[in-house]
Amino acid sequence: MTHPKPCPPARRLQNSIDAAANRSGVTVRVVNRQGMVFWSVARTEGCDLHGVLSGVMVDGEAGPQRGILHDRLDRAVRRVRADAAEAVYCAEETGMVPSTLQTALGVRGHQTTSDYPPAHGLVATGAAIQVQLRSFYRRVEVSTDASAGKRGWIGAGWMIDFGQGSRLRLGQQARRGGSILEAELRAILLGVQDATRRIPHHLVNSCELVVRSDSKWALRMITQPGWSPLGASRAAVEQAALIRTVVRGLMVDFTWVKGHDGDRGNETADRLALMSRRHAELGLPTEVLEAKVEALRLELQEAGTAVQHALAA
Repeated sequence: MTHPKPCPPARRLQNSIDAAANRSGVTVRVVNRQGMVFWSVARTEGCDLHGVLSGVMVDGEAGPQRGILHDRLDRAVRRVRADAAEAVYCAEETGMVPSTLQTALGVRGHQTTSDYPPAHGLVATGAAIQVQLRSFYRRVEVSTDASAGKRGWIGAGWMIDFGQGSRLRLGQQARRGGSILEAELRAILLGVQDATRRIPHHLVNSCELVVRSDSKWALRMITQPGWSPLGASRAAVEQAALIRTVVRGLMVDFTWVKGHDGDRGNETADRLALMSRRHAELGLPTEVLEAKVEALRLELQEAGTAVQHALAA
């Protein structure tokens, strides 16, 4: 029987960890969430923090190859760095091209390095970005609506809006059978589930979820357990109960809006519900529906951007 031979301690690994912990310089961190870019820049010397800046911008306004974003980061680095020779470390989110930020800042005259960023720099930039994320995920609106036809199909549609010019999230679903009340409740259920999945788990309980529907009956069934209109199906009652279960522990505000009255969220949810139902009735390919939904999102996004620019002018 042979026994494993003792190995010397992993000094190289420990030395690398110590080096990262004691490293000094400027750390630049970029994170993408919901069509928004969150960034932070921090200067550290060992465990000492000497300056930190952070911000957020709409991804679509970051410019070609993110040039506008890189210019903003360039200015932030110049504000916190000790001198032009100080090392600049780049930490980009997984899924982004690793060399993009490093190259962009290098072209702008900074001493970028591919070494692992200072440990305390990562902590400082991570904390600053968390503050931005908490502010961003403070409130989200979910607008829902339903559509019923004469061919047995019902459609559900919803729009999720995190505000601040972020990317709108649109959803829809069609199914055969059921009442319009069931479809209204299903739209609320699917919209809430979709929205909560998009919120970081550690922030979901602190985010105010505003659910907007033009169905007074559906909202009353949810907010007044035990109440249901005459003729309501068992499926509708069960869906209302399921919604209450899903939102338990969350900050939720169920709000009634007047239907077909020019409200952007309601009108969009209505179009999505109608779109999904007609797609199902005609048996069209899924790709056709997906293309129409994306075209609608772009239309809404561009209209929203135009309004923001007009207000800022």
